[in-house]
Amino acid sequence: MGPRPVAPGQPRQRCFKCEGKGFCHDSSMTHDKGPDERCFFCKPCTGCGGSGAIAGSNQQVAYGPGGGFGPMVVTTGGGKQRCFKCEGKGFCHDSSMDHDKGPDE
Repeated sequence: MGPRPVAPGQPRQRCFKCEGKGFCHDSSMTHDKGPDERCFFCKPCTGCGGSGAIAGSNQQVAYGPGGGFGPMVVTTGGGKQRCFKCEGKGFCHDSSMDHDKGPDE
């Protein structure tokens, strides 16, 4: 399933994968532009569909102690959070072999 477009009026937040740029450089070719500029080999981000934004949330629900037994508290703010393992990049290098690319490749 691909990214869902953010409906007008819905809370939005910066895409974690492309850092809000709307594109990613996943090619083995050299990125010959600035970090915020799209080069010939850059492609639209698959995390946000090229928009640079993903749906945010303006509501968080916290349950009381005991795994949900108790009062429910609803607060505003929040949204999706960056994955702790891949830092929102969508991939991890778990191999024992050396990583021979840049930290974002």
